[in-house]
Amino acid sequence: MFSYIIKFGRANYKYPQSCLQINKILAVNYSLKNNIPDFENDKSELKIPREHKKCIMSVDSAVHDIPNGAKLLIGGLGLGGWPLNAIDAIIKKGCKDLTVISVTPGVGDIGLQKLLIQRQIKRLVTSFIGINPEFAKEYSKGNLELEFIPQGTLAESIRAGGAGIPVFFTSTGCGTMIQDGNVVIKYDKDGKPEILSKPKHVQQFDGKNYLMEPAITGDFAIIKAWKADKAGNLIFRKLARNFNSIMCKAAKVTIVETEEIVETGELDPDSIHVPGIYVDRIFKASNTDEFTKIIKTLSKLAVSPVSKKKERIIRRTALEFKDGRYINLGIGIPMLAAKYINNDTDAALQFDTGALNFHYSQETDRVDPDSMGHGVAPVTVLPGTSFFGCDESAAMIRGSIYFLC
Repeated sequence: MFSYIIKFGRANYKYPQSCLQINKILAVNYSLKNNIPDFENDKSELKIPREHKKCIMSVDSAVHDIPNGAKLLIGGLGLGGWPLNAIDAIIKKGCKDLTVISVTPGVGDIGLQKLLIQRQIKRLVTSFIGINPEFAKEYSKGNLELEFIPQGTLAESIRAGGAGIPVFFTSTGCGTMIQDGNVVIKYDKDGKPEILSKPKHVQQFDGKNYLMEPAITGDFAIIKAWKADKAGNLIFRKLARNFNSIMCKAAKVTIVETEEIVETGELDPDSIHVPGIYVDRIFKASNTDEFTKIIKTLSKLAVSPVSKKKERIIRRTALEFKDGRYINLGIGIPMLAAKYINNDTDAALQFDTGALNFHYSQETDRVDPDSMGHGVAPVTVLPGTSFFGCDESAAMIRGSIYFLC
């Protein structure tokens, strides 16, 4: 024990020579002894708090409480990154009147088509259905509500929803039907418009018009990952990140289907794409070999031969792929033109699925679901290739930082 004195006072500015006037003096006894353990010498194992461990369960248990009318965010794009076991479990459970947000419906049985056939989807919010005509048929018959949102806007809407941002502004869609509204979301049984989209609020910034877009959130996010640890940290592989990574953050409950589950601490912290705070339930994927066989078949069907006239246009487009350019490959002619690029051309291709600086593989028998985009040949990794999510891809395009094709 020892004693020291604390003095309370105030400065005397009228008589600086006195410096300080003492008002109170307190004597305090203080003990140097304490019960704080020496952290460096504490060799006990550090354990993750119980509440931070995620529920690891079967696929049926993971989706058991999805009710009728739920709003689902489902990851996947083209043939890659789909939580196929979870989708099958939702079909088995028989949930009805679902609102599904997904950037594309997939191709055939890889994606949402089985949910559609079972009439479990009431409304699909998407960007593109061109490679799945079943959705167009059901929409035209009045059996499906279909709401189109541009892919970059959809990505940002979901990202904003996960970040707690209620609205944002974008120039995408200005001066189009998106701004004006009255786009048919649903037809009645007689083929007449029943539900129409509403006009968008327009606001001007720096002399340019922008549309106000609302954030998107969901009741459940159904996600496909490559690896997960028991704390819920996730790693995706190649193009399979697509919309999966942002959807994790925008739902009340996030359900993750993963190819591998490891112990907490086995994943490199620098390699984690989604922290475990966003994840609620995890289950291990099965039937991966069976799904890969289906993807191999569908990837061949998805690429149809083009006419000579169209091929001429595609080849001419490929001549615009010049050295030093960053080129976004949208669906259609730009994407097909990438196959005709000269090997000597030093142009970096960017794919909206989430890849930069790659080439398309000419090996039609090589199937890697995580390198498949919109059902075309898989991408070939080059020195300098990078993979990222669709939100990052959209930001590159929206920022107009490179030549768009």
